[in-house]
Amino acid sequence: MCLRRLIYNKKLPAAFICYKRADDFEFPNLIREHLNNKGYHAFLNHQDIIPAVNYDVYLEDSIKNSANFILVITKSTFLDINEPKDYVCKEIRLAFKYKTKIMPVINLEKSGRLPEEASLPHDIQELIHLQYIEYQHNRPDEALRDIRKNLRKTRLIISRILFTLFLFVFTCMALTILVPESSLKNLQTKIDQIHFRNDSIVIQVPASNPLTEPGTSGDINPTGDIEGLIPTLPSDHKTQINQLLNKTGLDRSLRESMNYRTTYLSSRLQNEVFEKALSGLKKVSDLLNDKGLLTDSAAFYFKMASGQYEKRQSEYALENYYKTIKHAIPDFK
Repeated sequence: MCLRRLIYNKKLPAAFICYKRADDFEFPNLIREHLNNKGYHAFLNHQDIIPAVNYDVYLEDSIKNSANFILVITKSTFLDINEPKDYVCKEIRLAFKYKTKIMPVINLEKSGRLPEEASLPHDIQELIHLQYIEYQHNRPDEALRDIRKNLRKTRLIISRILFTLFLFVFTCMALTILVPESSLKNLQTKIDQIHFRNDSIVIQVPASNPLTEPGTSGDINPTGDIEGLIPTLPSDHKTQINQLLNKTGLDRSLRESMNYRTTYLSSRLQNEVFEKALSGLKKVSDLLNDKGLLTDSAAFYFKMASGQYEKRQSEYALENYYKTIKHAIPDFK
């Protein structure tokens, strides 16, 4: 990802996200947030359009320079597809024109489906023959992962590649000329301390090292087996989160907060119940975020909730903290 950021011109998006704004706003934002977090620049018109530019020209340039075209399909995507001013149709035409990789993503939560071939304009009928990805609200990470895995690699900027190669060659030459020979000998000495024993790597530590126990040989692992030196992490995300909640005693608090939220939703006059629900869900969400245990979709809702909490938009914050936890621990009871 670091190399991609180094040689990638952010003005040229890796993916252009096409959607019907009136019907689906949240899912396109989730796609953009996910791809940006993974090092790709995804273009979303209401987020990335530059003020005081010709909208049509800027839109065409963005699609032309995109490696991928992500079409989010809902029940209203193709309602106006034959209207001359329909922007969804215009954007799809541009994607075909510039041979951008088109990736249909059907939002099942918004009753999305592909139309009949005959109902589409002739020049975009090929759309229905493309393999699509399905998005379900209760399993967002699967769709996001499939989108990311199927992206065509970003078009690289030749000038930046050449500049990177030049910088690398120049750095190597500078090190060869400027680094003292004595430093190189010290480096070689340290390299020589690494040798192979029984096909395992063993690092020799000088006896004067304060971390070495008196009377030991100086090997970090005398048996040559380095597996014992690497801490193992739980492979199951849910197990790791449950262990954390049990250890901190927040599992019971989380269940109470979930119940408080349900009680508040059934009768919106209980301010004390609302505060308890919001406080408990926020506390658990903050903990999971601090420990790096949020999935991509959970992190998206957590970011929204935190901003709403700071702006004192408490009811919105409550719902998004709730979604944060449900996406981080889908089957929490």
